[in-house]
This record gives sequence, structure tokens and C-alpha cells, in this order.
Amino acid sequence: MPQDRQLGLGRPTAALILDHTGDHDWGVSVLGATASFRGGENRVGSYRAPAASLYGHLGYLLGPVVPAIGVSVTGFAGRDRDRGLDQASPLASAAASASLEWSNDWLAVLIGASLPYDYTGGEGRFGPAHGPGAWLIALGASLAPF
Repeated sequence: MPQDRQLGLGRPTAALILDHTGDHDWGVSVLGATASFRGGENRVGSYRAPAASLYGHLGYLLGPVVPAIGVSVTGFAGRDRDRGLDQASPLASAAASASLEWSNDWLAVLIGASLPYDYTGGEGRFGPAHGPGAWLIALGASLAPF
């Protein structure tokens, strides 16, 4: 089965995450880093390269509304492979994000977007060396009735 249709690589993975959350009078800040081993190579020649990320986000309190912005930068230690064939996965990516949250004592609703810019490592089979990545828009809710 192609790698993008599998739930996992069939090998153990691990990640180390370091976060610092600041609770300020004006809002919240989050600074962090991750390092992840994404499984390496399995018995059929599929490979997921290790990755590392740095990120920062700021949210500003305006009563029950919190607008937030952030940025993350991720690098990969090589190109992913599916059954021995290199994939068009980025070697590095920088993503800007923005969100808006509304909350009260028992309900929070958030809408957010992330717009990445990817570096693929050169012209050729994978298209241009850099360009916009797959963007994301998300809507979420959290309920705490008790």
C-alpha cells in the first residue's frame, strides 16, 4: 500500500518536545522546539526522515476573544521514500499561522489557518525549488459542562 494511505510506517517513532508557555497580563506566548524520529526505513524500503522544528506563537486577550499569530520552521534530514522511490516531500518548511478564539467558562470555539512555504531542494522531478505548501483552515470547539 502506498505510504500516504498507511496509518503508520510499521516501525516505532519517537519525539522530544520542549515548550515554554508564558502567561502575561496582555495574553499568552508559546515558544518551543521538537525533534522527532519518524520511523526510519521499514522492510519494504519506505523511509521517513527525522525532523526538527522551532516555533513561536502569541495570543492577545481582548475579553472573551483571543486573536493569535505564530510561525514555525521545520527541517527534515532527507527526503521521504515510498517503497524506494523519493517523494515530493519538502526538505524544509516555514509556516505562518493565525487564529481567533472565543470562549466563556464552559465553551471555546477557535478558527485558524496555516500557510506554509516549502523548500523542496531543487528544480526537476519535484517541481520548483520552493513555493507555497498545502495550506490548512481548521475549526474547533471544546466543551466543559462540569
